[in-house]
Amino acid sequence: MSIVTPVDTPSPLAALRSERDRFVAMAFCWADILLDVDADETVVYAAGAIEPTLGATPEQIVGTSLLDLVAPAERAQVRALLAGARRCERIEGALIRLIGPNGVSAPLRFAGYRLHDLSGHFFIALRHGEAPQRANGFGRRVRDDATGLYDADSFMDMVTGQLAAVGDDTDQRMSLIVLPGYDHLRQRLVDEAERDLLNAIGDRLGESSLDGETAARLGDDRYGFIHHPSIDLDALKERICELTKASDPLHQGTGIEAATMEFDEAVTADSATARGVVYALEKFRHAPADASAVTSLQSRLSDVAREAVEEVSRLKELITRADVEMAFQPVLNARSGSVLYYEALARMPAHYGIDAPSKHIDFAEETGLISQFDLAMLQKVIHWMETNTPRNGKASFAVNVSGQSLSALSYLAQVDRLLKENPWLRGRIVFEITQSGRITDRDMANNFIQRLRQQGFRVALDDFGAGAGSFDDLSRFDVDIVKIDGPAIIDAIEARKGKAFLRAMVAFCRELGVATVAEAVEDEARLAFCRDCGVPFVQGFLFGTPSFDMRAVNAAIPWHVFPERPRASGGRGG
Repeated sequence: MSIVTPVDTPSPLAALRSERDRFVAMAFCWADILLDVDADETVVYAAGAIEPTLGATPEQIVGTSLLDLVAPAERAQVRALLAGARRCERIEGALIRLIGPNGVSAPLRFAGYRLHDLSGHFFIALRHGEAPQRANGFGRRVRDDATGLYDADSFMDMVTGQLAAVGDDTDQRMSLIVLPGYDHLRQRLVDEAERDLLNAIGDRLGESSLDGETAARLGDDRYGFIHHPSIDLDALKERICELTKASDPLHQGTGIEAATMEFDEAVTADSATARGVVYALEKFRHAPADASAVTSLQSRLSDVAREAVEEVSRLKELITRADVEMAFQPVLNARSGSVLYYEALARMPAHYGIDAPSKHIDFAEETGLISQFDLAMLQKVIHWMETNTPRNGKASFAVNVSGQSLSALSYLAQVDRLLKENPWLRGRIVFEITQSGRITDRDMANNFIQRLRQQGFRVALDDFGAGAGSFDDLSRFDVDIVKIDGPAIIDAIEARKGKAFLRAMVAFCRELGVATVAEAVEDEARLAFCRDCGVPFVQGFLFGTPSFDMRAVNAAIPWHVFPERPRASGGRGG
């Protein structure tokens, strides 16, 4: 007769400890910090590099809410990740930052899972030293402090990534939400109430978004998120309305408008359509916040996207065919009238339906086609110079380059190739950088600028003193020329201390070895003002409107306004 020894069934606590031991043994192959968090999101066990990161021992953080250990801007994301884990989704690939006595930590890679048969505990691993996440996108992601959601630029990056993911899960949608009247609501809220409201809105949108990671705050009163079709948008809108009413002392809250666009294969497979969606999103970001502007948001979004698709197709055709004309405008010495260089300005043929000269540039930048356009324009200028000027000529010509193009590797590589194939261009091309605020990789851009200058090509910083142009750009980029924007010149004339400011700006540039050009010089009084401020070079309608005919350009220069012009050459440079 054999004696059977009964096997004790381990208690849930013993089973939990056993699972935890295995978790620790395996996870330390990857992680620096390990956390066991119960169903109420309270830390019940901690191990690893806790003290260097949080300034507390593992024992001291036991009993603390996980969210209290997370940086405020990351809490909405962590809530969304935990909500996903409750639906049996694995947590992986996310980045979060913790917070301790020494402030916010560097980003940590965040991974974990929830085991339902072990009291619903979350097993979480965190690792230092990871680069910022770039999944489904192309740029660095930044979060909005108030909501914990991503910011507008990050959302644009997400949308671009989703549209580029042809063949992946395309059964997704992008929804845009506006809260008309939010400005009036926030005037009735104390700071704490507004923080709680924005945090709650962030939670709802984060939980509804794809993987809890694709929601963003696009402005004070507007949001966007990417989600699966199963999300009940009407229910989400109603919940957000309830949140605004609950926070409002008058219990009025705000209305809500929403629009949805599907990311199906018809969208992702056609690059023109994809660019149309991005353009529509840009327009949405900057649209007025009044109620009339958000009425019928759904139809307006579709209309803008459809119109943009047609415009993109026309612009791509124009680029492919190089069907663009050039008008020239001189930059002259303010005292002698000798020409420093001629700026080549793009002009669209009338049949493309683009009237204002700047409209096509803005559209190309907003749809991501600007680097292709800039390259086509450079090729056009080189071909014109080869056909119309001697190779050993002295005249120089400027081409405009969007700051966005300086972050496009394909553009930089092709410019290098063109200049290498045409050594006779050395010293005869000036690159005018516009919209420098669109440069995303400033180190790469500055390296390219210096490579141009080392090869004998001058580089100008355009739009200085207005828009994105600023002293910050001048401190980051070593250039040869600064073009002071027309509105800045007008402000200097009209402001009480404007002349002193402009003189100081010119002196500062001179100290750096940078020449200055005053734009929008349209009459002799403005020319006299610029001379009095020490501006060495000028450009504007006083010296003729841009023309396709170089002979007409030189003939239009009013030589009588340049008493110091050289007698031998008559002052006609180039």
